[in-house]
Amino acid sequence: MLQEAIAMPRDTLEVISRLEQPAVWAKAQRLLGFALFRQAVLFGGEDSARVLAEAAIAHQQALEVYTREQYPKQWVVTQSLLGNSLSRQSETTSGQERARLLESATAAFRQALTGLTREEKPAL
Repeated sequence: MLQEAIAMPRDTLEVISRLEQPAVWAKAQRLLGFALFRQAVLFGGEDSARVLAEAAIAHQQALEVYTREQYPKQWVVTQSLLGNSLSRQSETTSGQERARLLESATAAFRQALTGLTREEKPAL
């Protein structure tokens, strides 16, 4: 079932383009990133660092479309997912790379928090 959750957004990304359907493309990227994150967390193993890096890339790509101004709810969720992917990825490494990943994860979480103000709080 998890493999289907990974295959579906990948298949979607093969038939749509960011330019033609940016919101659908971004949602597929976010779903792919989340499914890859779950795969890495549930199954671990030697490939988990690579899978987590792929998840983070998918979330970063989704954030190219999901801006705070145009898609505040999706932006907050995707920033949080990016933070989770980077934080978990940091557990697979050490030294400067670990510090870099943790710094990036913290930045993503901080960004997500800025979208959770009383005035703008999107329904999660």
